[in-house]
Amino acid sequence: MRLERPVRPASGRGRERRVAVLLTTAMGVSMLQLFLIGALGPRLVGEAGVSRTAIGLTTTAGFGVAALLSLTAGRWVDRLGARRCLVALLLLAAVALALIGSAPGTPALLAAVALGGLPQALANPATNKVILTTVGPGRRGAVTGWKQSGVQLGAFAAGLPLAALAAWTGWRGAVWTAAVTAALIACWAVRVLPADSTAAAPPPSDMPRARVGRLALFSFLLGCGIAAVNTYLALFGAERLGLGPVVAAWPVAVLGLAGVAGRVGWSRRADRHDRAEGVLLPLAAGACGAALLLGAASWAPFLVWVGAAAVGAFAVASNAVTMLAVIKRADPPQRRPGLRARLGGVLRRVRRRAAAVRDPRRDRGIRAGLGAGGRGVRRRGRRRGAAPTPRRGTPMSWAEKALAELLERAGAVEADMGGRWPLYADPASGRWTTTARGSWTGGFWAGLLRLRAIMSGDPADRAAAISRTASLDPWIRADTGTRGLIFWYGTAFGAVEGDDPAATLRQRAARACLDAYAPELGLVPWGGAFGGPRELARVDGLPGLTQLLRLAGTGGAAAARTQLDLQFALTAGGRRLRPAWRALPDGTWEPHPTPPPGWSRTAAWLSLAVADTGTGDGDLRRALLAHPQVAARFAAHAPAVPLARPGGPPDTSAAAIEAVAALKLAARADREGTARLRDRAAAVLRELVAEHLRGGCLLDGCYDLEHGTATRHELVWGDFFLAVGLAVLTGAIAPFAC
Repeated sequence: MRLERPVRPASGRGRERRVAVLLTTAMGVSMLQLFLIGALGPRLVGEAGVSRTAIGLTTTAGFGVAALLSLTAGRWVDRLGARRCLVALLLLAAVALALIGSAPGTPALLAAVALGGLPQALANPATNKVILTTVGPGRRGAVTGWKQSGVQLGAFAAGLPLAALAAWTGWRGAVWTAAVTAALIACWAVRVLPADSTAAAPPPSDMPRARVGRLALFSFLLGCGIAAVNTYLALFGAERLGLGPVVAAWPVAVLGLAGVAGRVGWSRRADRHDRAEGVLLPLAAGACGAALLLGAASWAPFLVWVGAAAVGAFAVASNAVTMLAVIKRADPPQRRPGLRARLGGVLRRVRRRAAAVRDPRRDRGIRAGLGAGGRGVRRRGRRRGAAPTPRRGTPMSWAEKALAELLERAGAVEADMGGRWPLYADPASGRWTTTARGSWTGGFWAGLLRLRAIMSGDPADRAAAISRTASLDPWIRADTGTRGLIFWYGTAFGAVEGDDPAATLRQRAARACLDAYAPELGLVPWGGAFGGPRELARVDGLPGLTQLLRLAGTGGAAAARTQLDLQFALTAGGRRLRPAWRALPDGTWEPHPTPPPGWSRTAAWLSLAVADTGTGDGDLRRALLAHPQVAARFAAHAPAVPLARPGGPPDTSAAAIEAVAALKLAARADREGTARLRDRAAAVLRELVAEHLRGGCLLDGCYDLEHGTATRHELVWGDFFLAVGLAVLTGAIAPFAC
């Protein structure tokens, strides 16, 4: 399923008001056919010869089709886009109304009403999706109330102006007028709503199934009662109470007006509750009282007006509250607004523990934010320099705030992703380009969600992260050297946290890497999964891969040692780093042109791979830091963000990777090296936050300059490494947690 990006309109409340008016009218149009048949029932019976049974069957036809189609309507809205579906339902309603007005007899009338069941089915999913993507959380209750009141405005329109028009033009003229109005509203929707982009699936819900079942049962019983009232109220007034054809439609109008007030008022009240469905009990009691009032109207006719108003104020209002309950549960940022506060609490605890880490006599390690996995991190934390806390007196509030923004952004994007994976996002529109299976970047997204879950402590966040990690499984069988990027970073936090499925997946990936190891080449080749030559040694396939190989036993450790030594010699063997090499038949290697020399991420990926070596690899780390190009990147005076190539645009994703590598290298360096590398990492991260982070989006990343792909964009691995760097810098996680 594709992404449909959330849009926050630049024009603020004015734009939201236009959207609210549009959604209100759209909801009214979606049900207008049934309200018209109910309001014009006396004329249909008297002028068109439609039987009372047929009038009742129209409700069965319309709602029956709507009920069947509603089972999949939400998926279609997510797949096609809310704007397209909203315009389509308005046009379908116009066609259905036109056919009703032209119906020569009962069969044609029933067929036209059945067609009108399709816009009924689309109405709530499409309008709810528009609210989620265009209206801020603080206004959703009011907008939902107005939107749902559109149904009652439709009842009012059918019961007063259109019923009055029917006295002049006949019932067909009134219905045709409604059809033209629906078509005009469709044209307006095209102008008001933002264009659909690449689409997303329904956001994940944490609502228990039992609660969903109770809401569904409540809505079913409510719908039966409201449908009966809408269909027969005018006939009841004409035949039992002796009202004329026009006046008999007025109770429907009263019901509609009371429904508008009830839906807006009760929705606002429900929006102030954590569980909107808690408001349904008094509404149910009021609806039962309204039914009794209508029944008593046979003996006291004036009660029909009181009963109609009560149906609108209570029974009709209940529908808006159930819609609001669904919307509140469908949007994770709305559902879990306390991430920033929880993250702040975690970081405050870390800072209180910083003194203990700095004092060896009071060393307790850093396990904040890692739950049950803290034990593994604590062992690392006892190594000299491993405690990733700021130096005494260094304010870190900027890093804490930036980390919270990144993780909140990740939650919002995940809510709009469905089953697809983000790759890069346009800096102007915010629209994500996505992949179906995650590509080589899927592990970074799974890892970012796991970090969010660790920091928030929310079970729903953890469930989402676990699901994403499990979805990486198909890449185990792929012919690619990027398994390290996918599975090391995709499972690292989960495995440390004690998540057995993540640890199992990592172990299987380690075995697959060892199986793919080619002794004649001395490495796991790049592979053919992404096209191009298969027997390549690319530096961007090295991080994570050697760690996975070491998990595969003695043979894996030897393979990791061989591959790391070989690729380091190839990549850093000259004064100029070369990121890619191709194996020749005679067993030698030649430089490969893609990626080209001067590529921004060469030093970053190589430094990250070497930084993750063990404590006994000090010579390799010193050789890395002595290389002229690497030393230039870690120098205090060097630009924080490298260029994608000489003379090209910046690449913030490379800077974020370098910052994480510097923090890891600092954890294994001597005292002087620790301070220098940590200061460099902090400076890079601070510039990334100050100059390139906007609303939780790390901009100015360069995906592929050679082909002109996403050259100044938000990149998923840039977000991941920036979040990891900030988490290490603030002390939320240890450097080698991933």
